[in-house]
Amino acid sequence: MSGVLHKVRSLPENILKMPDKESRINSLSEPNFWGIIHESLVGSKGQKTQSKLLIQLVSKLSEKEMIGFHYHFWRCFFNSYLSEIRKNVSRNIHKV
Repeated sequence: MSGVLHKVRSLPENILKMPDKESRINSLSEPNFWGIIHESLVGSKGQKTQSKLLIQLVSKLSEKEMIGFHYHFWRCFFNSYLSEIRKNVSRNIHKV
């Protein structure tokens, strides 16, 4: 996990900002986001080929759809990270 956090901390500051609500409207639905992820998983034979295919699929999207993809990706990433923090906090509270 620390490797992932290191990569996140080394990203340019503006990439971590969520697009504003107006930019997300009519950009890319969550089912379409998961459809792109699924298509990249099914069409690849490992993590390297999946990431290349995912880049190809996202590059075909419109600018607004790319903003939506960006939003859904980071929302999922941060929610998974926060979920892990909540579990650890909950465990520590119950130990006391």
